[in-house]
Amino acid sequence: MHELATALDQGLSYENVAGLIFKSNGNYLITPPRQEIKHLDDLPLPDYDGFAFADYMRQIDYSVAYIIASRSCPLKCTFCFHPSGDKYRKRSLDDIFKEIDYLVDTYHPKILTISDELFAPNRARVIDFCKRIASYGIEWTVQLRVCDVDEEMLQIMSESGCSTISYGIESADDRVLTSMAKKITRAQIDRALRLTYDAGIDIQGGLIFGDAAETADTVATSLKWYDEYIHYGLELNMINIFPGTALYKNALISGIVEDPVKFLIDGCPLINVSRLSDDEYRHLASQVYERNMRAKYEPMDYALHDINDDGQCTATMTCNKCGTTVSIDSDLLHISRTLCVRCRQRHYLDPFKKLLLPASLSDDDFQGEKRVVLWGAGELCIKLLDTYPQLLSERFVVVDSSKSRHGYSVCGKLIHPASYLADNQIKSVIITVVHRKNEVLHQLRTFPQVSNIYLPGVTKQDRNRAALRLARRPVSAEPISA
Repeated sequence: MHELATALDQGLSYENVAGLIFKSNGNYLITPPRQEIKHLDDLPLPDYDGFAFADYMRQIDYSVAYIIASRSCPLKCTFCFHPSGDKYRKRSLDDIFKEIDYLVDTYHPKILTISDELFAPNRARVIDFCKRIASYGIEWTVQLRVCDVDEEMLQIMSESGCSTISYGIESADDRVLTSMAKKITRAQIDRALRLTYDAGIDIQGGLIFGDAAETADTVATSLKWYDEYIHYGLELNMINIFPGTALYKNALISGIVEDPVKFLIDGCPLINVSRLSDDEYRHLASQVYERNMRAKYEPMDYALHDINDDGQCTATMTCNKCGTTVSIDSDLLHISRTLCVRCRQRHYLDPFKKLLLPASLSDDDFQGEKRVVLWGAGELCIKLLDTYPQLLSERFVVVDSSKSRHGYSVCGKLIHPASYLADNQIKSVIITVVHRKNEVLHQLRTFPQVSNIYLPGVTKQDRNRAALRLARRPVSAEPISA
């Protein structure tokens, strides 16, 4: 970046700056790749002040600061690309702690996140880091491989302040793990997650579907395993095929990706490189997305109180694992994720289920309209579709501005692009992405035929109860504050 900026600033040619792709005479030109920086200790500390890091930390209540302790990863998983080079390089612990000292002394973070692709492939480095970080009394998180941890190591990590470990799990079927070149097994995954859970360390990770070896049988195996271990709070996703990965190269060779430039412009959309049929793949992608939008491991006992007019509230819950009572700030329309302060059990709280729900959404204002759009195929849209059968009729259509969701479905309803509004002269829209309502309102101004806009919200009954409502707002009104 420095070389490119210098060339542009001084009006010099940048054709000899390594690591660039640019257009010349209608063609794309690629300069030679940059050489990897071998000795990371030679690099200066990041210019935190130059990026107004103090302002950033104040805005996030000093919650978390990030540090990079190594670059790249020694593995070659088929879905992964290494933006910082192919060779794994690591900083010395002395150099790492020089930066940690600066961060702690200057910005006072509550949590330190080591955001490496892989912090360490060997036990000794992790143990040495634990011995040094323990005296800081700071919470820290890290990414490791399931095959590299053991009970003693995890106990040392927990005692030194490690609160979360991110693992690359990806699949619960050994056939897919082998195809991915993960070099781990289902047995190693089971052992590592059990030991981490027992050590009271939060587990971050999930399954990704759609590998080249994925079949209906491997999908069923992974989903069955996921449901059995729902208390780990793992995520579900589809594999994204990114340039530079083995899956992408195979997709080019096979012709699945016909135009590499268009593929990039479209944001690397989901493509089927698996052994599933296209219909099976679309169904799986829809199922995975929908399940990921729902609450995963819910507390068995919780109550809401101090409900505000805007739907904010306090939730008091009992941890399923250790029985500790936890209070968190929450939002009546959306799922909140929380960790038990004692045992680090992850819970997903869904206050929507405590709302007083009308028997049906009033559609008096929709009379005579053939189609009504629900804008935003997200969490709240799914809740409404689950709650009100009337919305499952053909009259109500789901629209989303994200290209990656077009052609897939939620609750059995196909997701359409925003152009559906103009093509079908839609007049009434229910905004189901409340957190992004101003963005949606801005987009809706490009559809002059829209005359009715509705926003889901809550009506406060008392400090402990609220009811769902659907409020109509004038199209010409100013944007609503966040």
